[in-house]
Amino acid sequence: MKKIILFIFLFSLFIPFNVQAQDIEECDRVEYIQVWEEAKPDDYVFVQLQHYSLSTGKIVCWDACWHEVGHKLDYEVMDRVSQSDEFHEEVVNFLYIQMFLVEEPHPMTVDILLFPGFFTDYHIFSDDAGDWAGYVWGGYEELYAEILDWSQGDIEAIPQNLQEFYDMDAATQMYNQVAP
Repeated sequence: MKKIILFIFLFSLFIPFNVQAQDIEECDRVEYIQVWEEAKPDDYVFVQLQHYSLSTGKIVCWDACWHEVGHKLDYEVMDRVSQSDEFHEEVVNFLYIQMFLVEEPHPMTVDILLFPGFFTDYHIFSDDAGDWAGYVWGGYEELYAEILDWSQGDIEAIPQNLQEFYDMDAATQMYNQVAP
């Protein structure tokens, strides 16, 4: 009974947040990335953050390397699988199974449930985030990368029905090239 109540509560949260988030999900993301990757003026103080560059294919990381490898894997090897209906459906299937069909939930269940842009609102960086103010973070693209990060490259740590969306040989090669 607790699981049903939890599911109904979370499902009721999903609808309004998802509609609201849909409006901001792509808020000038392409334009922002282009500005981000252009050379900055000499007097501009720039602190480089961990990231994967869509234009160059390079990863800059020091402790979130698996996360950034997840983005590179998604874009360069898996043909943006994080944006596919199949991936989205399998995430929902995973959560359904965890809530209704198993006694002991998978360790990633709560992390996925609470991930921004899924059942909760997207994270929008505040004004004190400098250049990142107003930037939107979350959704399936970030969830895909976070699942790889949470697994730390161990395919067995990824929920079984999501494993097919990760090419671990390619991910490990990418990680070995950038890991500190």
